Amino acid sequence: MTALRRIPGLLVALLLATLAAPAAGRDPLVGRVVVGADGAVRVGQTPVPAALSEGLRPLVGREVEVDLAAERVLRPARTEVRGSLDDDGLLVVAGERRRLTLSGAAAGLVPRGRAVILDVWRLEGDEAVVVAVEGRTTGDWNLVHAHPRWPSPTSLVRGRKPIWVLAGADGRVLVQRGDTRGWVDRASVVLGEAPSAGLIDGLPR
Repeated sequence: MTALRRIPGLLVALLLATLAAPAAGRDPLVGRVVVGADGAVRVGQTPVPAALSEGLRPLVGREVEVDLAAERVLRPARTEVRGSLDDDGLLVVAGERRRLTLSGAAAGLVPRGRAVILDVWRLEGDEAVVVAVEGRTTGDWNLVHAHPRWPSPTSLVRGRKPIWVLAGADGRVLVQRGDTRGWVDRASVVLGEAPSAGLIDGLPR
């Protein structure tokens, strides 16, 4: 009879152990972002899913926290900030009493003297890694063409549309609107000016 009384307690303990086991496997992965010789992105020594790898590339050398199961970066935060560069090259954030030091491949694209929206990884302290700068195309039609060193689809962006600008090289800039990404002549894009209404909502990352 005593053995029978113990069975419910054992079943409850077994159930709790079963529930705890997968939870332990979902612990966030913490480590520095590295890119291996094979081009694969890793956090520490752990490869990350393709859905995470491109977003993490701007954070090479930085410590991050990721949820591999949900394919989500927990830390640092990726967000949009509005502001303008001051004379020291720091971003004065609109609505805040702070200035951010900008780094990353797109940091050099931020125009001076104009209000601008930036897509950034906001790090601890007063630093932000710039992923992209808001802009707009200038012509009625702009050909998005392949850059010789960075393959990209050939497509069209109908003129005077808000876009993200991710990088620049050789007089061209890498732009993205929705799923369309490619290189255009630098003269075909205006960066900054007054922030475009609906830009953030209209350009999924």
